[in-house]
Amino acid sequence: MKRTILVLMVLFVLLADIAVAAPKKRPKVVVTELENKGTSMKVATPDWIKTYTANGISKVQANYKDMYCVIGEETGVNKQFVLAWADNFSAQQRIGAMLRTNIASEYQARVTGIAQSSGGANSSQAAGAGSGEYKQEINNVINAIVNVSYSGAQREADWWSLRRRYDPDQKGVYSDEYTAYVLYLFPKAELNRQIARALETSVSADSALYQITIDIARSLLTKSFDFLGAGNLEAPETPAQTAAEKRTITAGGPTGTMIIRNNSNGTGSIMSMVKIYSGYEAKGEAVLTYDKPVLGGQQADWSLAEGIYTVEVFLNGARESQQPGLVGSGRTTIGVTGGNTFVADFSGGSISSFTKRN
Repeated sequence: MKRTILVLMVLFVLLADIAVAAPKKRPKVVVTELENKGTSMKVATPDWIKTYTANGISKVQANYKDMYCVIGEETGVNKQFVLAWADNFSAQQRIGAMLRTNIASEYQARVTGIAQSSGGANSSQAAGAGSGEYKQEINNVINAIVNVSYSGAQREADWWSLRRRYDPDQKGVYSDEYTAYVLYLFPKAELNRQIARALETSVSADSALYQITIDIARSLLTKSFDFLGAGNLEAPETPAQTAAEKRTITAGGPTGTMIIRNNSNGTGSIMSMVKIYSGYEAKGEAVLTYDKPVLGGQQADWSLAEGIYTVEVFLNGARESQQPGLVGSGRTTIGVTGGNTFVADFSGGSISSFTKRN
């Protein structure tokens, strides 16, 4: 009898451990299209939309050898608002954001390379000192070229879609959103020439950045540098997640990567806090709070389990610990899928919609 009781107790403990260790069930993300621009006329969704929504802009770009692709995207619950946004979308603004991100990244890489090649045993310190020394000059150059008006944009096409996101295990819980897309094309050779010219005239011959700037301009003209590429900014001083935290999340199942790039100029627009909520609203307890500064010209990234999240951003020193119930300066919703990377831009307190990079 004692042996039977002992066996039952051991089984009870094992079952309890299994129950505790069992991973929390994650919400399923199901997205279905309810309607689109072509529904009433029975027009099929164009290939560029299918490619963009499935694989990101880099795959669309691959289909336009001699043109740069710029795709504007806006999501909202109000159809008229979204369509009005599409009518007024400016490719110039998106070009400016891409220039700020990608050319800043190119400058940073070249400055760091020069510093490391001349730094000897202290190459890491030299790289840090070099990038800091040039940072203001780089900002001045980028501000100059971003403010240039570039010509040659051709509005190629537009589209809109009404989609529903829901978890099939939660009846009656869903989110309907309209998304508008606008495709602009720029002749590569012509736009590269304009940007190269803007770079060359943005620095004086006695500037410490002169030769680097001329080299970047030449690389544009020889097509060895694609300024509309993916583009990464430098990381913030404190990583958004530690390596151990990322391993823990990855061990639980499929994960995706979320990147927010602060495209704001200098320190005038700091992303001071990010809160990530599970589901369609910024309610309840956040699943993740990052309250370290992400300065202009920096980006932060997070690994997230598959699911639907609402992302809330805060501007210039805003902290919930100092102001309970504080509302962020901007928010957006993202559906994370395993193995994919999603990117959004923060500027002036607002956050763009997330787009899939790969």
